[in-house]
Amino acid sequence: MSPVSRRGIPRLGVLMAPPIVEGSVVDVARRAEALGFDTFYLPDHFNEVLSPLPAIAAVAAATSMRVGAYMLANDLRHPATVARDFAALDVLSDGRVELGVGAGWWPADYHAVGLDMDRPSRRISRLREAVDLIRACWTDETVDHEGTWYRARFKPMTRPIQDPHPPIIVGGGGPKLLQVAAEVADVVSIGIPLTSGRRADMARTSASATFEEVALKVHTARKESPRDPLVDILLFRVAVADRPQDLIDFVAKASGVTPGQVRESPYLQVGSLSQVVAGFDRLVATGIDSIVVRVADMEAAALVRRALG
Repeated sequence: MSPVSRRGIPRLGVLMAPPIVEGSVVDVARRAEALGFDTFYLPDHFNEVLSPLPAIAAVAAATSMRVGAYMLANDLRHPATVARDFAALDVLSDGRVELGVGAGWWPADYHAVGLDMDRPSRRISRLREAVDLIRACWTDETVDHEGTWYRARFKPMTRPIQDPHPPIIVGGGGPKLLQVAAEVADVVSIGIPLTSGRRADMARTSASATFEEVALKVHTARKESPRDPLVDILLFRVAVADRPQDLIDFVAKASGVTPGQVRESPYLQVGSLSQVVAGFDRLVATGIDSIVVRVADMEAAALVRRALG
């Protein structure tokens, strides 16, 4: 498994997600490595620049960071195919791959390939079965699976080299998905509910969250998990400024929320360097082991990381 918190310093990852910065994925990944990031992640949406699996292979070849998907849309691929591809990526990267997989939340991904978007309970049920099947493909001598959603019958030819297998990340915003993530994942990602299916709502939803809600989700993840998972959080914004109130006011206006909500949200870490350092410390105090930031915020996050230790 990848590094965990070190004396209050969380593992730090970067997600190649909008707003995109200049440079190729490999160039950006090399910059992230130079800044001291531990992990580099690729998203999985049809409007992204690159398909995640080839990009993961390219980044793994060009850097020494851990690299992975965050998160694959489960309904777009058969889990046995995902397991086979990530086993190969783990071998090719010398054991540095992580697999994030989610239930799917954005209608545009389904519309792009002509799939019906089922109600959340069915998507979450499929995700749970998919994670169990992926793990079986990585650990069992033969796979003979006849489930509610998937069938698979074969002898895996490529084994991942991580012991016992690459970490599986599952995100949980709502209570049902968080419960499944706690039960099946090696890394539980504490997210915001994405029930609206609209990216435009993310800022307001992020700003309405509280540290107490995050702490409760962390407690649930640890209580319900059989495998002592890492607990991870994706931050919506990280920004540092010499005039913090101006920055907070700007973020509040752009997000359609109040400055007070920005200051108190665990997902919006903006302000002076000391304020953001205190916010990161507070996240760690709630039980967060791993923080992921968007690529546009990686310079600010790296500054905070240096201040932490």
